[in-house]
Amino acid sequence: MEMIRLIVMILATSFLPTVRKVSSTELSLTEIEKPVPIASVMGLQGTTGVLPCDVTAASGPDDVFLILWFKDNATKPMYSLDVMGRALSTASQWADTSSIGRRSTFRTNSDTALLIDSITKEDEGMFRCRVDYKNSPTKNVKINFTVIVPPQKPVIKDINNIQLSGNEIGPLEVGEDLTVICEVAGGSPAPSVTWWKEGSIYDSSYEVTEYKTVINKMKYPKLRREDLGSKFVCQASNTNRTPPVSREIHISLNLPPTGLQVLEKPTYVSEGKSRVVTCQAIGGYPPPEITWWIGTRQLLPQQTKKEYQGVATSKLLYTPAIEDDGRYLTCRVLAKGRMKESLEDTWEIKVLYKPQVSLRLGKSLDPDNLRTGNDVYFECDVRANPIPHKLIWLHKGKQLMQNQDKGIVMSTQSLVLQKVGRMSRGEYECQAVNSEGTTTSNPVNLNIMFAPICKPDATPKLLGISFKKPSSILCEVEAYPSSVSFRWFFNNSEYQEWKDHGDFTQSGLKSQLEFLPKTSKDYGNLFCIGENAIGMQEEPCSFQIVPTGKPSPLTGCQIVNKTLTSLKVECHEGFDGGLPANFLLELYDAEKMELKSQVTNKVPIFEVSNIDPGVSIKLYLYAENAKGTSDPAIIDDSVPNQQKHFVEGVTDFKAVKDSSTSDAPSNSSSLPLIISSVCGVFILCASTLCIVITCRRKKTRSNRDKVLLSQTSDGTPYEHNNQEQHYGSNPDLIPVKNFPVESIPPQYCSDLDSTLLLGSQRTSVDGTVGKRKSQLVNIPQVPQIPSVNSQLQYCDTVSFLGNQAGFGPRPTSESIQSGTLDRNSRGQSHSYPLYHTCSRGSEKKKKVTIVENKEEESEV
Repeated sequence: MEMIRLIVMILATSFLPTVRKVSSTELSLTEIEKPVPIASVMGLQGTTGVLPCDVTAASGPDDVFLILWFKDNATKPMYSLDVMGRALSTASQWADTSSIGRRSTFRTNSDTALLIDSITKEDEGMFRCRVDYKNSPTKNVKINFTVIVPPQKPVIKDINNIQLSGNEIGPLEVGEDLTVICEVAGGSPAPSVTWWKEGSIYDSSYEVTEYKTVINKMKYPKLRREDLGSKFVCQASNTNRTPPVSREIHISLNLPPTGLQVLEKPTYVSEGKSRVVTCQAIGGYPPPEITWWIGTRQLLPQQTKKEYQGVATSKLLYTPAIEDDGRYLTCRVLAKGRMKESLEDTWEIKVLYKPQVSLRLGKSLDPDNLRTGNDVYFECDVRANPIPHKLIWLHKGKQLMQNQDKGIVMSTQSLVLQKVGRMSRGEYECQAVNSEGTTTSNPVNLNIMFAPICKPDATPKLLGISFKKPSSILCEVEAYPSSVSFRWFFNNSEYQEWKDHGDFTQSGLKSQLEFLPKTSKDYGNLFCIGENAIGMQEEPCSFQIVPTGKPSPLTGCQIVNKTLTSLKVECHEGFDGGLPANFLLELYDAEKMELKSQVTNKVPIFEVSNIDPGVSIKLYLYAENAKGTSDPAIIDDSVPNQQKHFVEGVTDFKAVKDSSTSDAPSNSSSLPLIISSVCGVFILCASTLCIVITCRRKKTRSNRDKVLLSQTSDGTPYEHNNQEQHYGSNPDLIPVKNFPVESIPPQYCSDLDSTLLLGSQRTSVDGTVGKRKSQLVNIPQVPQIPSVNSQLQYCDTVSFLGNQAGFGPRPTSESIQSGTLDRNSRGQSHSYPLYHTCSRGSEKKKKVTIVENKEEESEV
């Protein structure tokens, strides 16, 4: 279709001369190329080129028939606009397939022109616009179209023709000449290249090289210190349609710093407390490298800030150490380039630190050969800043005080212990105090050699062991040296023996004896004796072996915390009977005596919850083991604001440990005379009653002593002196009589009930008093062993009888049976002897009474 239209336009053009009545000779090529006005048009590369063409006829208004565009000497149009009597805006447009043709359009408004998009250097040339009219002659317009190509960005090179990678040239030295080259490539027409400084042209001389590049070589003589950072700009421009391309450089100079300073220099610093130290180098460029030193040791800065104005800052996070005390912290800039000398600034460090303490035994002492009675001294070495204002000595963590009477002497940095004893053993430390804190030295252990002694509270002294049941008895001592050999000794009123080495084991400071009571004679006293290189144990470790029994009642029971619905009770444990004991609490309704709850525990501490508020309660507390249950301890909480703590069967509340009653104080003071009179009468009556009771007791004791003065086995009377009765610490048990297995089951002393308590009078089965014959019994003594005077410590519940705290009430005479033995302990006195009973199950019973190393025996 386009081809047909082009043919039509060519044919129409060929007939135009005929229409105009022009001769054929006038249609020659020479006529077409007659000189026509030429207009110059410029366009910037990459933009849209505008080639104006006025389509108005020179002879007057006329209709445009056809518009053709030719480039250079081409005979074929590159673009056409077929009007054919239509409006220009609706005319048919055609373009060839060349690059410029595809980018060309014709503007049909008042300013008619050919528009070429994204023009390039190849688009410039001579364009001809031909306009054919309907009646007027053809009009030709020539346009010389020039494309302007901007220059490329300038390239800066130094005097050695080396291109700069950045904007900075140098560093240069003061006094040198600055020579730089600005080279610009490209650009049509050729650009002008100039150097500018501080907004004005400094050098406008440039030249075009054979490589079509433009260069400007600038020389700036005699650099000065003030030229540091000066800016030079190279500009290239070939048209005023676009801004010039440019590049700037900055002058860098090697300038040594004019000053170096540590900004803060405190007089004292504390050890371990970090601080930031700042050093500044002023006037140097490039910013100098600042280094930190303590002696020959270099430190790494935390932060280095470089200021372009010639000020360099370095910050060091410094943590003072004790070894830095008295040394110098140096901030230093090393010499380089034309800088002949290094710069530095120093700060003398004075470090404050807590005392460093070291404790040692005196040099002249042998720590492995110190005995009781020696003099010992310690030396405490202290290093501190400031000097300590206080020195403290510690023994086992407790502070020692100067006491010359006790042999504790303290001097400036030493401790003297005169005539040390066993209690001087243990770790010693010294503490030094100054303004920075307190430091404790290393512990030094002081070992004093001494003979073995019993380890306090190592093993209970009263042991309950069941009949024919083996038990291990552990003996622990304290001694130094710790290499101890042990011996065991058994003793009672019937026999005594040294235990064989095969019966016990020993290791270090411990020895363990395997004990098996096979008969009643095997109950008595056991002694453990240790010996080391210093000597033999002066006071042996003693154990009283008794049969097991039920536990003693709990004591000191009280409510320690109570709410509306809960309470907490704490008690003191008594004798557990030699067997593991548990503890029981029973809560009753005080009015109905109905059991509400039970609580058990392995310790005598109970917590009860879900109690009905407002209901009066009563608490029963027991200790129980395999042998039985103790008598209850009772807390009666039914009376408001009053708690009653007692053991069942005991009416005197004061006899129960930690029991208390609270009576409401009387607020009345109106009858002081009456109250005084009543008190006086009460005191008089009480005094009279005490006198009567005392007389009766003396009379009873006299009669009892007479009974005890029975005849001996040979008929001679036994004289009893007025001295206090002495009962040996060695228990004596009646051997159990063997019964036939078929007839009667065996009964052992270990099964005895601890409620069989003996009073001051001993009554036979028939109710008579003391008619048996007495027989002297010699109390055996432990060979070469001093008497043991140690307080009994109860570890279990046994049939140990006596009116002691924690045991039941004193029995009546009806509960006393024959066949009794004295259970009183050496070193203790009682209002009556202690006894243990054992039923023989036979008509005849044997009674042995030990009185002042005498034995009275009679047959019933």
